[in-house]
Amino acid sequence: MTRPDSVAGLDVKILDDGKMLISGVVLSRKKESVTHDRSFSGITSIEELKQHVSPGLPVSICLHGKGIMHKKVTAFEGDYVDLLPQILPNARLKDLLVQIQPGERTAPCVSATRKDQLEKWLHIFSEAGLDVVNVTLGPLLMDHVLPLLTVKEEEMHVGDFHLWIGKEGLEKFNVNGTSPTEDVAVEIDQKSWKASELIGFSQAFVSLAGIDPAPASDDELMKRGKVEYEQKVLFRKSGWMLLIFFFTMLLANFLMYGHYEKENQRLEEEISINGRKVDQVNEMQALLDEQEHFLSNAGWNASAQASYFVNRVASSVPEKVQLTMLHVYPPRKSEVASATKADVQFDGQHMVISGATTNSLILNDWIKVVKSVEGITDVKITDYHQKSNESIGYFELEATLGK
Repeated sequence: MTRPDSVAGLDVKILDDGKMLISGVVLSRKKESVTHDRSFSGITSIEELKQHVSPGLPVSICLHGKGIMHKKVTAFEGDYVDLLPQILPNARLKDLLVQIQPGERTAPCVSATRKDQLEKWLHIFSEAGLDVVNVTLGPLLMDHVLPLLTVKEEEMHVGDFHLWIGKEGLEKFNVNGTSPTEDVAVEIDQKSWKASELIGFSQAFVSLAGIDPAPASDDELMKRGKVEYEQKVLFRKSGWMLLIFFFTMLLANFLMYGHYEKENQRLEEEISINGRKVDQVNEMQALLDEQEHFLSNAGWNASAQASYFVNRVASSVPEKVQLTMLHVYPPRKSEVASATKADVQFDGQHMVISGATTNSLILNDWIKVVKSVEGITDVKITDYHQKSNESIGYFELEATLGK
């Protein structure tokens, strides 16, 4: 079990009328030191006690008073049945709860009470929502506190008990007929305490330090509250861990959702924009197809292409070459002589270029330039005549046009 950080040690006296008189001490653990938070006394009801014990604060109880007997036995070898004749002859162990002084002692102090009475008292605390993690009958845990006292006396009056202290610790104790009129001061680790607070201090200190409680004949009954408290703490921690886990998951999902929502919005906007662009492209393509169809039917495509070739060829003419004719799409030669004007068909794959030059080498270079024009696949010389090297030469070229 993980030790609690704070514990309330309660000194609970059962009065003759069945009511309780409660005093207590709240201790806290900070690293390896124990600090005193507060003390209280004169509490007569559970409701009043809850004003001093905050919710969730575990309590360690010392029960004494009516219905609880204390005795120093002469021998104990670990068998509680053999111990009964020294405590209450003819009693049955199943009816009693017997608790012995901690430590290996051959003649320990022993406390006993009826189980049904003990369960009734524990039920009162449990019903009030108090977590009882340890129950001790009488001052049996004082052995763990006595070594801490700065000054040790052979006899001490601690609350309702008269203690006799020996070399091994608590030798024996009796219940005072009446509480001492003077509550003497004792010192623990340079801090002054009232002697009446030592019972509550011992209960809180043992639980806070994780020291084993006093052995009992029915450990299951005595440890029931401790087990329930451990389960409650485990459940609370598990609940917080699950809550933190799910909160973290929800936060991560929220952040991821926000991220992907923004990304989705961005993509939807892009899709919308691209969709509009696609629509615009489709509209432009439809318009272009319509215009091409119109131009094709009107015969303007060929005119535009012819203008392109004329412009490119004309712009590339060298200074010493003079063009006399550019005939794009000439009439088919085989039909020129016989066909009428209505029957004439034109050659859409050729262009005839005529001109004159004084330098045939320049003409050869220009032919190469014309061949490089995009859409012209070949250039042939169909006619060239020159009377002498010094006279003007006349040429006719035929350029083949690509589709």
